[in-house]
Amino acid sequence: MKNKNLSDYIIAAAVIGCSAVLLTALTIALTGWESKSGGKIILVDMPSVIGLRENSQVRYAGAHVGKVMSIKPLAWNERANPKYAVRIMVKITGPMPDLKEDSIASINSDTILAEKFLDISPGSPEARNLPPNQPLLCRDVASFDDLSRAGMNSLTRLNDILDKLQNDHSDLPAKISSMLDNADMLAKNADTLVKQLNVVLKEHEHDMDQGIQDLRVVMQNMKVVSTYAKTLSGTLAHKPWRIVWGTTPNELPSEAEILKADKPIPATMPKE
Repeated sequence: MKNKNLSDYIIAAAVIGCSAVLLTALTIALTGWESKSGGKIILVDMPSVIGLRENSQVRYAGAHVGKVMSIKPLAWNERANPKYAVRIMVKITGPMPDLKEDSIASINSDTILAEKFLDISPGSPEARNLPPNQPLLCRDVASFDDLSRAGMNSLTRLNDILDKLQNDHSDLPAKISSMLDNADMLAKNADTLVKQLNVVLKEHEHDMDQGIQDLRVVMQNMKVVSTYAKTLSGTLAHKPWRIVWGTTPNELPSEAEILKADKPIPATMPKE
């Protein structure tokens, strides 16, 4: 009996101990408590801190280096720039290079549903180091909520435009439907015309081939005739008396040479 009571005590103590460990771990996770003491403090001025909270992660080029200590709205006379309305105090507990004057902070997340964190870009190596106690500026990045609101506003304006268009032109849907019907009929007529042209071309394909061959023969004859006519006109222009008295004939290219030539053959002028 005593052994049974002792085992019950041991089980109860183990459950209580595990519960205490889990409670401690949950407390540390929710409060962001860290065992490391000290650390560097950095100020960040931001136009908005939507998604951030105290103990949110701070990353340097994606690497975890610290956490958000406090979030404080700035009075108008405390702002270096009117659009930066909130100042964040960041505690750096991990190794991080000196920040540059062109280093920029931004609110990011690993996924759409993941927790937001503050990400600091390294800046350029040639820039000067950020002076002590000078706030780091934040890039104004559109959040998912901003994009959703912008999308809803665009849809609302589009609906208003469609409603106004429908009220001012109530017969517009009927006209559009009629235009679509006419376009469909035109497409069908064009398809029918193409089919008819194909039939006509197939029926007269032999005649067309014969016509092309005849045209080729005519063009070859014209090529020969024009070459000889060019020579004749050039000869008469230089020595018109040859039409009466005659003289030594010109050296003319043969018909085969004229037909093989891919360029016009110059006219052979009479020798002086």
